[in-house]
Amino acid sequence: MADRKYWFRKRKYGAGLTPATWQGWLLLIVFVLLFLSIPHLSGNLNYASNRTKIIAELVILVAVFVTAVYWKGEKPIRWRWGKKTSE
Repeated sequence: MADRKYWFRKRKYGAGLTPATWQGWLLLIVFVLLFLSIPHLSGNLNYASNRTKIIAELVILVAVFVTAVYWKGEKPIRWRWGKKTSE
C-alpha cells in the first residue's frame, strides 16, 4: 500500500486535505460546478417542494464528495502546524 498514489494530500498547516494530482483537481472542479448549477437547473425557488429537493440534492452531492476525498486521500486527517524544526 506504500506505493498508492493519493489524489489528496495533507495540508502543511491546518486541518484537512488539498488536491495533489490532476484527478483531485478535476474532482474538486466538477464538485464546484455541480454545486453551483443544481439550484439553477432545479427550477423555481418559490415553491417549498423545489427548495427541499435542491437541499436534498446538495446534501447528497456533498456527502459523495467528502466520501471520495476521504477514500482517495491521505490519512489520518488532523490539525498540523507545519514542519517541525530541530534547533
